[in-house]
Amino acid sequence: MNPVSPTFLTAIKSVAFQYETEERVTRLLTTFRMMVNHAIWAGMQGGFRSRFSLIKAVYKDFKKYGLHSHYTLNACEVAAAILKNHRRNHRAPVAKKLFLKLDKQTYLLQKETLRIPIKPREFLVLKLRLGDYQSRFLDDPSLTLGSITLTEDKVTVTFKKEEANGLEYRAVTAYDTNELSLDGAFSDGSTVQAIHINLKKIARVRAFHFRRRRNLQARFAHCHRKLRTKMAECEKKEQRRVNAVLHIVTKRLITLAKQSEAEVVLEDLSGIRRTINKRKLNYSGRVRTSLPRSRHLKRRLNTWSFGRLHTFIQYKAAWEGVPLAFVPARYSSRTCPKCGCLLSGEQDPSKRRIFVCPDCGWTCNRHLNAAFNLLKTQDEGRWFSPDRLLNEVMTSEPTRRKLSHNGLAEPTLTS
Repeated sequence: MNPVSPTFLTAIKSVAFQYETEERVTRLLTTFRMMVNHAIWAGMQGGFRSRFSLIKAVYKDFKKYGLHSHYTLNACEVAAAILKNHRRNHRAPVAKKLFLKLDKQTYLLQKETLRIPIKPREFLVLKLRLGDYQSRFLDDPSLTLGSITLTEDKVTVTFKKEEANGLEYRAVTAYDTNELSLDGAFSDGSTVQAIHINLKKIARVRAFHFRRRRNLQARFAHCHRKLRTKMAECEKKEQRRVNAVLHIVTKRLITLAKQSEAEVVLEDLSGIRRTINKRKLNYSGRVRTSLPRSRHLKRRLNTWSFGRLHTFIQYKAAWEGVPLAFVPARYSSRTCPKCGCLLSGEQDPSKRRIFVCPDCGWTCNRHLNAAFNLLKTQDEGRWFSPDRLLNEVMTSEPTRRKLSHNGLAEPTLTS
């Protein structure tokens, strides 16, 4: 058991509700978008970006819209966020979509009805359509309401939950994040077991939609407007399919960690995009026009959803109260967990599937070897020792295939 002082972390989850549309909703959303763009214009003209500076600049002008004063505060908050992103992305700051954001002091949510103010003492009541999933959040007394976002077809309500995070845990599960799989090592202090989660379905979805977009470009090359519409639809469908797989995998991963009272350890992959797209210098010191990697590999790695996968794990772990830690991933695939030997660039195991230590003879699948190193990093190697392995030889491909299973199935510990 690892005694750790408990820290309280506020977990946030957004839940979408369908509602019966009204004509007044569209007019309200259009007016709110005009207020946001008005605040953006005032911020660009005045050269300020903070929310309170925007409120001070446009408060009197916003009275002509005839809405409740809370709309002024929320519109300036949205405008400040857009201006901040504009300074970082250098894009034209403008709100294009119809939406409305309100803080928790503005609206009233009672079971199937949502009441929002339009003017002082004038309200708009929307009837929500509830399912079992939405009712579960509304009936939970431990949850508190946050802000809401209203669009033309749905209402997204934010729920907050204070969960004790960093409590005592009896085991540790470390995961090595790869393009086609999640390879983990579970340890309860006495034994070490292997976990393999297959993510090949995501790669198949990415490849299918890449071919589809390429066909659309050839088919609608004469009509750019229709091509943009078709490409946007294809991209949205791809994101929905990828998110569905990631939600299923991460939910069962966190459920497994909660049942075994284990801390989840992930590798910190920040900055990996710069490594993927890094260019080389030629003999004259100029940047090469050709990349050291092939275009096919570069495209695959740039569409790799490791960030979204880690984000899903992070907020689901916070919601369920599962401890989560990030450790450096540098040299995790090239280090021997048994003797600590670091392989050179010529012996890099990323060029082959099996890690072989030249000093002690340790042989293991390179993804599983990285998971063992992540497990060893946590608490100075307390959770990993080679003599604790239930299956000491995890080297050959037949053994590796026994550890593989469908990523949509519940991940189980295998030895």
